[in-house]
Amino acid sequence: MSITAASPLVPNWYKPKSSGPEDTARFRVRGLSTTELLDVTASAITSEDEDGNPRLRYGSASMCVAIGAGLVGWEGFNTADGMPSEFPQNAKQKVNTLGPVLAPEIFWEILGASSLVEEQRKN
Repeated sequence: MSITAASPLVPNWYKPKSSGPEDTARFRVRGLSTTELLDVTASAITSEDEDGNPRLRYGSASMCVAIGAGLVGWEGFNTADGMPSEFPQNAKQKVNTLGPVLAPEIFWEILGASSLVEEQRKN
């Protein structure tokens, strides 16, 4: 019996929670590799919460790293004037095209996809 490495790197389609039932847009996201996750963390801002515990705050640099690597495509996503939006290759262009509502939602989806679920860990 061979052991198969679980991989969060396999892309999946994601339909945003912020979308309505009539929205057809969906986004192809994958989890991040270890080095990509380290880059996201290295780009984060370190601060302390009210109890003095360390806390990471993710800014635009972290978002660009995660979305740049983890968002690999989309379909049914239109510009403000209703035209199909081309998928950019540049990370900043991806973030700017998504805008202030979708970019954070997709960022967190990518980070969530980067973690193995318990069933994957058992394999």
